[in-house]
Amino acid sequence: MPTDRDILHELVDRLPNAEIEAARRFLEFLSHREMAEEIDPQTAAEIRASLADPRPDIPHEELWARLAQKCDA
Repeated sequence: MPTDRDILHELVDRLPNAEIEAARRFLEFLSHREMAEEIDPQTAAEIRASLADPRPDIPHEELWARLAQKCDA
C-alpha cells in the first residue's frame, strides 16, 4: 500500500512541465508555514491599520532608528 508521500511523488512526476514551478513554490510555502511565527492580535491589528491608512515613505535611516528604539524598549 503506497504511503501519502509515495502518492505525492507520483503526482509530482505526472505534473506538466509548465506547472512544476508553481508546485515547487506551493510545497516550499507548506514546508515553511509551520515554522513561521504566529502573529499576536496587537501586531495583526497594527498591520491592518497600516494597510487601511498608508503613510508616505519613511527614509531608510529613520526606519532603522525607529526599529532600534523598539528593540531597546
